[in-house]
Amino acid sequence: MKSTLLFVFVFLCLLSHFVAAAGPDNAQQMYEKRCGNCHGPDGAGKTAAAKRMPMPDLRSTRIQSMSDDQLFQTVAHGANHKSYPHVFLKTGLSEPQVRQLVDYMRVLARRK
Repeated sequence: MKSTLLFVFVFLCLLSHFVAAAGPDNAQQMYEKRCGNCHGPDGAGKTAAAKRMPMPDLRSTRIQSMSDDQLFQTVAHGANHKSYPHVFLKTGLSEPQVRQLVDYMRVLARRK
């Protein structure tokens, strides 16, 4: 009986962690905190930062035609990023969180 209760408790804890971490609200909040100032709330790149450096429209065909892995490499490690290198894996985000940002970039394109 105790082992069953322990199993249920652990299962519920893990489930709540994954639901909270993978929710769309969390991805949007991460985007707003980490990306929104430069790329804008809609991903269009029409921000004050765009006046200082080239800012791509994340909804554009050029960006959206990149594979998820290419986008991950760009966001996580700064690959092919000249003006402001993203290195989100070194600044506090985990790999699953960066993947959620990539997924959210796809959502922005559908809202265009």
